[in-house]
Amino acid sequence: MRYLIESSSGTIAAIGFAASAWSCAPRDTHIGWDKATRETRLHLVVGNARFLILPQVRVANLASYILSRVARRLLATGSSYRVPACTDRDL
Repeated sequence: MRYLIESSSGTIAAIGFAASAWSCAPRDTHIGWDKATRETRLHLVVGNARFLILPQVRVANLASYILSRVARRLLATGSSYRVPACTDRDL
């Protein structure tokens, strides 16, 4: 899934998501997943594949703002496609 972020002055950023990495020890440890849990719940995780704010764009906290808005959009998009989406640590 890919998004272009636009303002009144045109496109200012781009962000893309893909399937999450099959194995990522820091993520699995942080979430508290063992191998069996990862195998059953990995489909609930999305990976950030690309995130670019154009170099000429200088706005304080823009990256955080974009990530928060896109996270909400992903949840809404997932619901409309009947794709499970969750931000809970207790996956």
